[in-house]
Amino acid sequence: MKKFLLILLNITFLFAITDDLLIIEAKLYPKVIMLENKYITSPKMGIIYDEKSQETAEKLKNFLVLNGYTALLMKKDNIKKADGYILTIKNPTYSLIRTLLKTHKLIFGIYPESIKYTMISVYIGPRIKLYVNPKIIKKADIYINPILFKVGKIYEE
Repeated sequence: MKKFLLILLNITFLFAITDDLLIIEAKLYPKVIMLENKYITSPKMGIIYDEKSQETAEKLKNFLVLNGYTALLMKKDNIKKADGYILTIKNPTYSLIRTLLKTHKLIFGIYPESIKYTMISVYIGPRIKLYVNPKIIKKADIYINPILFKVGKIYEE
């Protein structure tokens, strides 16, 4: 019975942290863009969503706006110009990733497991860290400040 309660508490905790995680990402991701490009003082974030992730994308947009940033909701088949993109889709198609890589902008993921498809995500361990995917960064042919590799956790398949 104790094990069941512990599992139930852990599952409840995972669902309760969703908004907290979105708040952290809404504060962190624009700052990464400003670190990468000193000329951008208020990044315009593109939030890419599908039907399943629309509610999450709208919450993230609200958190970004509350922090003073511009946020644009973009359906996965209608990508517009932005300073960086946040992917709210759990399993994006290869063509969507290819389209985003051609923009040569940073691509963030809201789920820790989305690091397979994005450049930067949030790693949740003993401490919350950035999760950096050098393979995707190289495919986009963009420069990333080396400090991100020092403070973040490197993703390796």
